[in-house]
Amino acid sequence: MSQRTRRFALAGATLAACLVAADWLLRTALPVGAMVYRLTPEFHQAYIPGASKIFVHRAENGGDWVRVDVNRDGFRGDALEPPGAALRIVVYGDSFIASEFAPIEESFGERLEAILEARLARPVEVVNAGVVGFGPGQVARRMETELAVLEPALVVLAVTSGNDAGDLMRNKLYRLGHDGRALRNEPDPDPRLDAHFAKRFPANSGLAQTARAAWRRLRFLLLGVGDPETPHSAEHLLARARRDHRRFVDEGNDRVENLFADAWDADIALDPGARSSRDKRALLEAVLVEVREIAERAEVPVQVVVLPAAVDAVPEYDALAIEARLDPDYRARALSEAAVAAARNAKLPTIDLFDDFEGRAELYYRGGDDHWSPAGQALAAERVAAELLGSGLLR
Repeated sequence: MSQRTRRFALAGATLAACLVAADWLLRTALPVGAMVYRLTPEFHQAYIPGASKIFVHRAENGGDWVRVDVNRDGFRGDALEPPGAALRIVVYGDSFIASEFAPIEESFGERLEAILEARLARPVEVVNAGVVGFGPGQVARRMETELAVLEPALVVLAVTSGNDAGDLMRNKLYRLGHDGRALRNEPDPDPRLDAHFAKRFPANSGLAQTARAAWRRLRFLLLGVGDPETPHSAEHLLARARRDHRRFVDEGNDRVENLFADAWDADIALDPGARSSRDKRALLEAVLVEVREIAERAEVPVQVVVLPAAVDAVPEYDALAIEARLDPDYRARALSEAAVAAARNAKLPTIDLFDDFEGRAELYYRGGDDHWSPAGQALAAERVAAELLGSGLLR
């Protein structure tokens, strides 16, 4: 080997080592887009204990970077208090509750904890048991094992009216029995989910993720160009809802193909009399009965909170909101009313947040991110705290 070739080889090896070291450093100190979830056979996905990531807001929402830390018990937030050290409330739900888009001190759970602690004048611990992409069936499976370990004084279950009924068709953890009760089902996860949860180099490297996030921010600041919204239409979402129902209910297909891409339940909103709409409402009620019975066996009360979708609460929120209102069968409250009815028929006390969020665009993010803004987190926490304090559920 010539001296020149050796120099090139040494330079190449040095560059490769530097890239690997830089990638490790970024993954450790600045884990933009890092994978913080693991697959689990019991309820599909869960947080990896001790994992961290950086959530990057869309440019239209300020482009801020939010650090998400998972404690050793697998919940977002600080380590759990010792048993009996505080009045413990566990809040289950999806991305609205996980609140990865908010600094931990601005999240719904932390705000709820601060309000209750101040008004009760005693230590309160609100455990953030939200997981991105979760639905009621996953919550039920999780409660079966967690309630005995966590020993909470109260469970708060957030039901996202915009997609939680559809989640039951996609997650496939329960089927509707002939007697109207929820039957446990054993789904068949698509092998491609393993690849989705795996870390791939270079596309998901720390260098690549950080560079993409920095470019998105710079592009918005210099050119005013934001992130493209995911294209969707009422017709497309209606066809998707009917397809999900057909595959699961009519064809008996137990294959689970995605865990994070939830969609607005267009069939319940636009075609409430359709069989898919009726089946989804019935299964949601049956699963909430299961939640109530699991909690009763653990002697833990449950408070349901129904969250309205931005597309339903705000008339001109986005193109879908405008399009939906052109349909003569559409009613803005249909999805919230369906979720509230399912919870109350399951004999669970229920808080409906639709009136609080109706017409208030400032309570949501924009540009394709329909989660609560900081103002929305604060309002939801205030409303839920007031209801809990007046309900007698906190003892």
